[in-house]
Amino acid sequence: QFFAPAIFDDINVMKGLNKEQPIKQVTSLFKKLDFVIMGLGTPRAKESTIVRSGYLTEEQFNAYQNKGAVGDYLLNFFDINGDTSPFHDFNSHVMGISEEDFMNIRTRIAIAAGADKGICALGALKAHKINVLITDINCINRLLEALEKEERMSL
Repeated sequence: QFFAPAIFDDINVMKGLNKEQPIKQVTSLFKKLDFVIMGLGTPRAKESTIVRSGYLTEEQFNAYQNKGAVGDYLLNFFDINGDTSPFHDFNSHVMGISEEDFMNIRTRIAIAAGADKGICALGALKAHKINVLITDINCINRLLEALEKEERMSL
């Protein structure tokens, strides 16, 4: 059994691996997905899978936060509005389902718990990255606080 990395330093290596038949067999299934169940990545470096797995250092992770990252879905960073474009330099190195194929999945379920995930869930919802959220009261309270703050600022 061979485990491919999720994030590549060299995009050309990732593109080459994507041309291999066993990988193409898996990725061809992406277009057939009816639903996906996923977690939303934490906005804190010490708890981040991306940091714990060694793909980024805490300093690098914090730099993306300083650019506005509030979390990630499928290892792709996004901001409070769900926009992934400010993080293209990182997200383009993630091997997995394309944005287009992902958004064509009818049901996109995210599981997020804890107050720290509230802003992350809000960004994912705003950009329609997810259309079902399974959460707890702490997460939803933080999400609602953020919405109320945005509403006050827009007046």
